[in-house]
Amino acid sequence: MIKVTVQLNTAGLLSGIQATGHSGAADRGQDIVCASVSVLLRTLARTLESKDGVLVKGSVDMRGEFALGIEVDGDSLSDWLRGVTSFSLTGLKDLEAEYPQNCSVSIYKEMKE
Repeated sequence: MIKVTVQLNTAGLLSGIQATGHSGAADRGQDIVCASVSVLLRTLARTLESKDGVLVKGSVDMRGEFALGIEVDGDSLSDWLRGVTSFSLTGLKDLEAEYPQNCSVSIYKEMKE
């Protein structure tokens, strides 16, 4: 199973995301769930890293492992990041709904202090 953990900041905007595991839906190279998660996460990473004012820290230590931390410079990108967050969560939650035995998504929101 692919386990995706999403961290949202107090404003509900993406601040980090991790994914671990393999879906096991099909053989390597034929797994639509694994491919879908990979495309979503790679596109997210590339979208974030291409935007001025966004610092992305991440790692892909081995197959089946993905980690990304996001820092945004100021509030001017909040609306943009809200769209990126919404798009990413929609795709991941749709995969979880369609393939619940192969993909789980947990979302954690930071609480105001």
